[in-house]
Amino acid sequence: MESSIIRILGNHIQRRLSTSPKSLIWRHKGSLSFSVSANLHSENAGNIVKSDRDMNLSPFKGVAITDYLFQDLGKWSNAVSMECTLTGRKYTHGEVYNYSRGFGTALQQMGYGKGDTLAIAIPNMPEYPIVTFGAWFSKLTVTLVNPLYTPFEIGKQLADCEAKCIVTLGLFLPYILQAKSAYPVLASMKVIVIGEPQEGCHTFAEMLRVDSSSAKLASSSDPDLNTEEDVILLPYSSGTTGPPKGCMLTHSNLVLNCAQTNATINAHQFTNGNPQEVGLGLLPFFHIMAFQALGLINFTIGGKVLCLPRFEPDTFIECLKNNQLSIMHIVAPLFQFIISHPELSKEEFSECKTIFTGACPTSRILIDKFLEKASKFVLIQEGYGMTELSPLSHMILPDSENSRLSSVGPPIPNTLVKVVCPETGKALGPKEKGEIWIKGPQVMKGYFKNEEATKDTITSDGWLKTGDIGLYEEDKHFFIVDRLKELIKVKGIQVSPSELEAELRMHPAVADVAVVGIPHKTLGEAARAFVVSKSTVSETEIADFLKDKLSSHKQLSGGVQFVQEIPKAPSGKILRRELKTMYLEGQGTA
Repeated sequence: MESSIIRILGNHIQRRLSTSPKSLIWRHKGSLSFSVSANLHSENAGNIVKSDRDMNLSPFKGVAITDYLFQDLGKWSNAVSMECTLTGRKYTHGEVYNYSRGFGTALQQMGYGKGDTLAIAIPNMPEYPIVTFGAWFSKLTVTLVNPLYTPFEIGKQLADCEAKCIVTLGLFLPYILQAKSAYPVLASMKVIVIGEPQEGCHTFAEMLRVDSSSAKLASSSDPDLNTEEDVILLPYSSGTTGPPKGCMLTHSNLVLNCAQTNATINAHQFTNGNPQEVGLGLLPFFHIMAFQALGLINFTIGGKVLCLPRFEPDTFIECLKNNQLSIMHIVAPLFQFIISHPELSKEEFSECKTIFTGACPTSRILIDKFLEKASKFVLIQEGYGMTELSPLSHMILPDSENSRLSSVGPPIPNTLVKVVCPETGKALGPKEKGEIWIKGPQVMKGYFKNEEATKDTITSDGWLKTGDIGLYEEDKHFFIVDRLKELIKVKGIQVSPSELEAELRMHPAVADVAVVGIPHKTLGEAARAFVVSKSTVSETEIADFLKDKLSSHKQLSGGVQFVQEIPKAPSGKILRRELKTMYLEGQGTA
């Protein structure tokens, strides 16, 4: 199993290293009910924009995430849920359910339970949901770790969330052990390895075989379970600014946002004669967008996800040629690859009916060129959200028929949105630009152990400040036009400028530094450092300083530029817009 993953990930790593369940306790009875207005219109009262497709969420309140995900399992228990495109290794929906219960029971027998955190540091593979759901069955909190992070980055996240155990591959074990040894708080952290047994580690395969028949696993009827308060997912996000912070997401956050999403997307349950939805699992599962769409929603519709551990042109093309995908989750760089590659033609997309996109803006030109290549109608559902929103808040509706491309759509059901003037705090009307604020059941509980950042992001009456600048039109369709926040989106992955600046300031020749995102032809955005030097140093030396410290997407792919001073406000805040404008006026695109 591991050898094929090593083949895909090996070069990158080497450079850096030099059957069906019993009846469930809870089931949702009846169909979802929500009203749809014939004509969307904007609510003028207070300039708060409300979805016109609100639904009855009461059946989902008080429901444990595992009960929600497996409520309809009997309809598709024997259907394949997750398959590795490299090895052919696969699990049915029923096997995921049973194995995750076994894994959860094993975690309980190891002494873990509510309040403990389990970290997942593996690439996209069929075992991902088994690990996740097993942790939830045993009432643990799950944190998602990029397995290609450096030991320094891994250690910071594990220490911050005080992880009690981590699931990984033997391939990444040296990094995990190095991270563990660097932080005393991780001294007792247990390591669970998927694949061949490793000395001093627990073996995942053995844990799956533990009998769960008499275990007291999480359920909606459990008096020890508080679905509104119990944190079950702790993904890390830089928020509107600053270093990564843990976003506390509860059972209710995830269950309700899945329900909101299912009422919006063009994907159907594997019932009543509908064919099984087949999706591509290429976007990283440690990213909240893919985690929800491919790791959670897939199990509510009886779908199948084809896992690719990492983008590699040959394996990506082979996957498209050997499988007829009905839905795809892709971002702008993948659109560009599909359009430009001569080996891909309309045949690979003959069964594709919907493409979901987000994380970073996808231009109308790219979408038009893709549709031209596909030579058929494919619904493009672009959405908007963030980790703090579990993650979705907006999406283009299925009945738009691609008439609103370049928009991120109206708010999803039961979501309130307003556009706020950053200077005055006033809620603005249609076609006026301001910061997007969102309120709804998907808003996170707060940042883990960071009350100050929580207060800066969520108002006392529950509005989450996104840090994104946008506007809406009379029909409630929203457009993202800029970012108030300073994050850089490299292939849709957040990069915090302050994190890079903190590292660069450690260089003996750096007197001051500022990092901004600049347009990049293949990455979307790239980090560029503006450096005030205090001794002779080259651009290459500055860029190389981060090579062994930070991940590839955090490197200075946008280059290094020496300046006399860093423009700052009287408060000392870096004026990044001035630096970005200076670059754009002189260069354009990297």
